[in-house]
Amino acid sequence: MTSDSSPYKYTSADAAQSSVYAGEDLAPLNFEDGSMPLPTTPEADSAAATAPENEEGVTPEHVVKVALRTFATHGFKDSRLKAIASESGMSKRMIHYHFGDKRGLYVRVIQRAIADLRPVIDEQALETAVPVEGMRSMAEAIYDQITAHPLAARLLVMESQQNQANMELSGPFADQSQAMLHMEKLLMLGQDSGAFRPGISVIDIYTIIIAPTLMRSTYYSAYLNLYNVNLLSQENTEGMRRMAVDTVLSFLTSNMQSSGGMSYLSADATTHLKHDNQAGGEDIYSMEDSLYGSS
Repeated sequence: MTSDSSPYKYTSADAAQSSVYAGEDLAPLNFEDGSMPLPTTPEADSAAATAPENEEGVTPEHVVKVALRTFATHGFKDSRLKAIASESGMSKRMIHYHFGDKRGLYVRVIQRAIADLRPVIDEQALETAVPVEGMRSMAEAIYDQITAHPLAARLLVMESQQNQANMELSGPFADQSQAMLHMEKLLMLGQDSGAFRPGISVIDIYTIIIAPTLMRSTYYSAYLNLYNVNLLSQENTEGMRRMAVDTVLSFLTSNMQSSGGMSYLSADATTHLKHDNQAGGEDIYSMEDSLYGSS
């Protein structure tokens, strides 16, 4: 985990949400049916037992937290608003009032999952960060944040496979993260000073960081079966953390000749154009899963 001196840290709310699941040996994704069995812990059972019973005191944010676990466990199609309403303490009628319908709630949950995977930055500490050490701290922070929020990571991987929120043809679900903006600043400082080689973009670096964090779940069974390596063990979680950080720093500081481009990866300039030019497309809030339907 990050040291106390790191400029990146979780909020108290994030820490409370992730404390039940951090360090658990979670089961891998199953893309065929979208189901993902999750560990049952005394803390999780206690949290469920103490959920607000009085609907008047139930907040939409509490419903989103309950729904995140439900969607990450069962997938969109097999999740039921009735179950979410029962566990959260908010009636289906009030869920409809706050979120529109099941898909509207799902989109809000996706947005929450994105936010959960973004480390919070201490602005004062960033002022003293030099490019190499700053990038090291950033890589550690992103890895730790994703590892501490396995449900959010699972849900976004599942959404990329099942496309229930229609993210491919939608506008951005969130603004550019503060962490990415700072990482871009560090990259520019490092390249200008000669500490980092040219031809690398911030999305290249981010891709290197998140790849091993998501691989821990998606390739868990295959690695255990073929190589007898448990990617979710504490030892290997720390090992992959070191691997991600070392890979990023080696990638940035190597003497490898630049290809002459600005980045290894390129953005699709037509993605949001497709979204803007959609005519007669389905609204994500008016599709088949109405509040009072089979959900």
